[in-house]
Formats: sequence, C-alpha cells, structure tokens
Amino acid sequence: MMPVYDYLCKRCDHRFSELVRSDEDQPTCPACGRREHERLLSRLAPAPRPSANFTPAQTRRDGGHEHRH
Repeated sequence: MMPVYDYLCKRCDHRFSELVRSDEDQPTCPACGRREHERLLSRLAPAPRPSANFTPAQTRRDGGHEHRH
C-alpha cells in the first residue's frame, strides 16, 4: 500500500496531496514546480467496526429506511 501525504510548499504556500512510492520520492509542487515543501500530518478516521447486531442497512444515508413511491 502506498500512502498519500499532504504537503505545504515553502515557496508559494500551495497545499497539495501526493501519492508517495517511497521515502526517497520528493514530490514537486503543482503550482510552482519547486521541491521545497513540508510534509503535513494527516488525520485518519477510524473505520467503524461492525457489532453483533450490525446490518448493511445501517450504513445507508437514509438510516436504513427504504422509500417506496
């Protein structure tokens, strides 16, 4: 799995995300073309864990209710 990192360009203050294949990869700012950037901390959202009474309908935006017309 290859992580996607957020960066802030030190030259033009452009914030961008980049798929990084290894620690040696140095992405280029898409706005100014420079490689002078700072890697930002990214927040991760934990995936919900299914409980014993979990049903797929609970993941629907409408709360699992079917609307019939």
